[in-house]
Amino acid sequence: VGLMHMGPLGAAIATVMAQALSFILGLIYFRVKDHVIRFRPREIRIHKQELKYVLKIGLPSALHQLLLNLSLTIFSGIVNAFGVEASAAYGVGVKVDSFATLPSDAINAALASFGSQNIGAKKPERAFAGLREALKISVGIAILVAAAAFFFAPGITALFNQDPQVIEYTTTYLHITCFSYVFFALVFPMTGFIRGTGNVMYPLKNVILSQYIVRIPVALLATHLWGFTGVGLAILAGPIFSTVSYSLFIHRKKPEILRLGA
Repeated sequence: VGLMHMGPLGAAIATVMAQALSFILGLIYFRVKDHVIRFRPREIRIHKQELKYVLKIGLPSALHQLLLNLSLTIFSGIVNAFGVEASAAYGVGVKVDSFATLPSDAINAALASFGSQNIGAKKPERAFAGLREALKISVGIAILVAAAAFFFAPGITALFNQDPQVIEYTTTYLHITCFSYVFFALVFPMTGFIRGTGNVMYPLKNVILSQYIVRIPVALLATHLWGFTGVGLAILAGPIFSTVSYSLFIHRKKPEILRLGA
């Protein structure tokens, strides 16, 4: 893409090609290895009961992602009002945030499977033990990453953009949002655990509250009072709220979940 100077169109084409290649290689692997998962068009059919269960679990999760991405779009609009340098700084900051929270996000996915398997095996105590260990690992990694983002923010920013104004904006942003990594390290494992126990509706309710009742209003107020600094404060507000929300939910639901092992 770079060598052919294709720009954004080339990047889009490369993305689709990469995904298509991954799909084809996956099919070949399943066929060659005689895997339990096979792709045979003649065997494709709709199983109503399984479809109903997939929709019951999948639709709330899909709506959760839709509402989350919509809120991020609204948030970007708020940031764009501060000009090109601020928008560029926010773009860099979001990239760093995404990288910093990758470990917690991976633990989220792992804990959803771990929790559901142990609930299904009637071992809820083991599911809770897994949650505790996941939180320790996730928070430990987050503290290290947050410290790196705080102390090396200018250098990290310079890897993406050398504009002094952008570096200044991004450094201000990261000096605030790096603290959110610790809260995300709590939120993501708890989200996975909650989904693993079959409570798929609560994460959906939480994203509505944390994004549309907390983060966006805080962004509007904080940016009005403190300018671009308010962007970082609004980013931080979301996971703080979610940490409290999910903690209370798990505490309230714990007796009910433990009864599943009876």
